[in-house]
Amino acid sequence: VVLFFRETEKTNDRPLKWMWLAVSLSFAFYLPVVLFSGIYPPIGALMILKTLAYVWVVIMGLQAMRETLPS
Repeated sequence: VVLFFRETEKTNDRPLKWMWLAVSLSFAFYLPVVLFSGIYPPIGALMILKTLAYVWVVIMGLQAMRETLPS
């Protein structure tokens, strides 16, 4: 996560600028599920948000590929 943040700031990589945030959100939504789903099962709903963070990562990757491919 730190490497993504540093490198996109250095290279001004627009399509991947927010990759660090998407990966961080993914971990942030997953951790409470792992720790507390046995005590409070509805917290498992955070997995939906984790999945959306992954979808965002895929979209950013596709945008980056589109910019690097020849027209």
